Amino acid sequence: MSLSIFLMITLSNNFIVFNKHESGIRNTATKNQLNDIVAVENVITGIIDGGFIDTYDKLIDYLGHEWKKKWGNPVAALKY
Repeated sequence: MSLSIFLMITLSNNFIVFNKHESGIRNTATKNQLNDIVAVENVITGIIDGGFIDTYDKLIDYLGHEWKKKWGNPVAALKY
């Protein structure tokens, strides 16, 4: 796995768990948030190892879906 993909997964995990990314954000995480990070990382590992995700684009789609599932659709949130 290239470093850029690893960094993208790390940033995506921060957005999925915290809905933002900041340097050192994991240092301020609650126990539940840290557990969420581990859970997301384990799922990502499992779906890659299982062959369900086999391209970068599929991984990006999956991570975006997980973010939307937790935080909602940002476009729908803009509508009054």
